[in-house]
Formats: sequence, C-alpha cells, structure tokens
Amino acid sequence: MDDVIGNANISAAEDIRRRLIDFTSARVSMINVYNSFLVENFGLPSELTALTTVLSSVEHLLMLLVNHESLTFLFTFVINEIVVMKLLLEVQLALIRCEFLQSLIKLKSAHIKLRSWFNSVGYKHTQIKATAKFFGLGPQVQCSSLRLCGWTYEFYMLLLAKFSLYFHDSLQPQCSSGDFDHAISVMKSPNFVQLFATFRRKMEPLYILLIANRCDASDIPPLIGYGCASDLDDGEGELRKKFLVFFRIGGEAKEMNILLPSISILVQEAGAKKSGTDRITYCYDQLMSRSFFVLLVEYNLYVTIIFDRKVSERDNTVVSFLLNSCSQLRCTKICQSWRKFST
Repeated sequence: MDDVIGNANISAAEDIRRRLIDFTSARVSMINVYNSFLVENFGLPSELTALTTVLSSVEHLLMLLVNHESLTFLFTFVINEIVVMKLLLEVQLALIRCEFLQSLIKLKSAHIKLRSWFNSVGYKHTQIKATAKFFGLGPQVQCSSLRLCGWTYEFYMLLLAKFSLYFHDSLQPQCSSGDFDHAISVMKSPNFVQLFATFRRKMEPLYILLIANRCDASDIPPLIGYGCASDLDDGEGELRKKFLVFFRIGGEAKEMNILLPSISILVQEAGAKKSGTDRITYCYDQLMSRSFFVLLVEYNLYVTIIFDRKVSERDNTVVSFLLNSCSQLRCTKICQSWRKFST
C-alpha cells in the first residue's frame, strides 16, 4: 500500500514538474516577444504579425494545461496576459493599416479582457496615485505582476488615443456634436486631438493633415479619408486614392486638393528617408507662398503641416511639435518604458 501511495506521489510530482517546464517554455517565449517590443517593429506589419503568431502558439499550449488542479491560477494569469497582449498588437497592426472597423473591434475586446485580467489579480489602476508618472516606474508599484498590468494599461490607453486621432474625421459625422466633443475632452493623456488643436491655435497653420501613402502599402484599404468616395477617373481622383488624407485640421477640402500634388511629392521624399524617421522634409514654395513640413509617423502614415506664409525650416515650435507627437504616436515612449520595466 505504501508503494502505491509513493508511486502516486511521484507521479503527481512528476506531472507538476512537467507542467512547470511547459510554463517556463511559455514564459521564455513571452520574454522573447517582449524583447521585440521595439519602435521599429511596431511600424512593420510583418513583425507585428509574427509576434501575434508566437502569442497564439503559446496561448494554444497553455490552454491545454489551464485546468490543471494544482496550477490553474498560474496558467490562467499567463493566458490572460497573452490574450491581452495579442489583442493590443492586433490593434496596433489595424491602426497602421488604417482599418477602422478592425481597430474598433479589437479595442473593445482588449478593454473587456483587460478588465477580466485586472480583476483576477486584484489590480485597480485608479488606486495608483502616480499613474501619470508611470513611465518613471516609481516605487509605488513594486509587485512585478502589477507593474506589468500598469504598463499594459498605458499601452492600451495609447492605442485608444491613437484611434481617436486617426479616425477622428471618420467618427465625427456619426456622433452628435456634444457627445463627440465630450468624448474627446475626457480622453486621458496623451490626448492627440487636443495636442493638435493646441498647436493650431498657437501657430495658425493652413492645414494639419494625416496622410496614408498607398503607393507603397497596398494593404491600406481605400475606404477612409477624404478621397475614399472619389470616383473620378482623372489624375486628381487617382491621386486622392493613392494619398489618402484621413485627418484634417484647417481649411476647405477644395484648396487641400489643389495642394495635393505638391504634398504627394514631399510625402514620397519623406518616405525615402525612412532610415531616419525623425528627418523632417521641408519645402517653401515661393510662387504659392506656402511652407510645407512632412514627417513619417509610422509604416506609411505621414503628418503634414502647411502654412500660408514662410515659416523657417528650423522653427522650434513646429519642429518640436512634429518630433514629439510623432514619437508618441509611433510608440517610442511605451517601448522605452518597457525597457525600464524589464531591467
């Protein structure tokens, strides 16, 4: 009888040992994914797809083990983490491809899964007073699992803020003016719409535009922006479809379309500088008395600022706004905060 009990104990111990080996393997795969959280990777569909594929494989492995009688909580925690991370990466992928509906669906799913994950570990983001200083990773969040939750929450909020900017002009006609303005005003930092509006009040540009260059990105659908409904067969209509303006602050669309040939040339020039993502393309057109600033945001998305006067190429306010806003949009800060968190 004692031998039977001993064999049973050894069997149970051996089972736990094997499951912990599986868990360690899954965690190593997760670490490799996190080590790939680099700014350059967040702007490449191929890299984002590869990362989500790895996460799906790890999720599948752990789903087979989640009902283990001794390790259920451990496996459940990691599965929740994987599901959330995969959704957030899928949101980022949909955003850089300008996929409105896919971004919205994935964001909604991520919100639900975040709440479920946070509830399972007793994490409440509002209880951390220094939330706004999270990127400094202060001593108020000592537990590594809670720090991971905090970082993930900030990542989610960044993607939500990007969504509100990228699809601002697509969403606005679908909502009442009061509801829409309220939704934007209560958006937590970073509030890109307010940042762009503040810059406009300060510098009074003719236009601030976000443009998708579809010449080099056939995976960006021609379903958004001010040229998506264009059925013109002439060169102007084709140009609008190739260079989709999906966000506009400033004057009328008619004048913007007149400037589009010049804008498209500068966008293509900026695209040739992708190796140096912080290199601003500048042009002053004396005949039109227009100053153009173009900078790559991520993938094939560009921000363009146009003035109806001469503005210096080195204007500190313009340059700082472009560099800072684009750096945040391409997830530079969230990636840097991950480096601090993981060391």
